[in-house]
Amino acid sequence: VGRASLLTPCSELVAADLPRVSTEGRTIVRNGVDVPEEMGWEPTSGRLLFVGNLGYPPNSEAVRTLLHDFLPQMRRVIPGVELHVVGAGGAALNDLWSVENVVWHGFVDDLAPQYKSAALVVAPLDFGSGTKLKIIEAFAHGVPVVTTPTGVEGLDVSGREVAVGTSVPELVELALALLNDPGRADLQRQRARDWVERTHTWASAGDQLRRAVKELVDPSIGASS
Repeated sequence: VGRASLLTPCSELVAADLPRVSTEGRTIVRNGVDVPEEMGWEPTSGRLLFVGNLGYPPNSEAVRTLLHDFLPQMRRVIPGVELHVVGAGGAALNDLWSVENVVWHGFVDDLAPQYKSAALVVAPLDFGSGTKLKIIEAFAHGVPVVTTPTGVEGLDVSGREVAVGTSVPELVELALALLNDPGRADLQRQRARDWVERTHTWASAGDQLRRAVKELVDPSIGASS
């Protein structure tokens, strides 16, 4: 890191974790995601969705929280609610494969159908570092998201774009509120999609990176802006 002329962390959070070295070139270049032309979402499907590499401990623990704590509380109100889990590494959770109303998809080539049929994305992440791309991706696909403070750590969002809860009962309450009020859920997902289009497209990431490189070559560019 100390030999680099330019560092491009993807968020202020990541930048704060970088080693304190003498490198002066340090510019935030936010992650980009594919933004589909058509948004997903099926508000009446009763399908909850979790997407992630299940071999990664923060993701596997989030799924355990969903199955052990979140789903039982949800089923007291909506008995037929389903959880669909998508991602490689499911062997880490093979002791849970027989849980009722849970569908394990494993790795899929195209996530769009999963998002299109989902009513909510739920991600009760308790730990983990870096930007949570699964949250940005769900925003891009137009599915309302319920998550924890860890899930949106490093993202400049508020309660307008995402529902954030600090405990399982609070996450359940937020999920039920969105499922019972499609208008509220639709407004949240529209705001989230708008946020992604403003801040996390590949075009915006490319613009940030090109400007950083130009300023590295010619510092007067940054001084004149």
